[in-house]
Amino acid sequence: MQHAPNGQNLHTLKTQEPLIKGNEYHLVVDKLFHSRVEKEPYGNSFA
Repeated sequence: MQHAPNGQNLHTLKTQEPLIKGNEYHLVVDKLFHSRVEKEPYGNSFA
């Protein structure tokens, strides 16, 4: 996660298909990956 210039959280995501402007999408968090990132020091979940 990064921070936008106005201080808001900016999340990056990977998609399986290109997103189309105007369409609505349902995003799902990868719970296993998320739980590992939360618990690993400095967000290093690949060590």
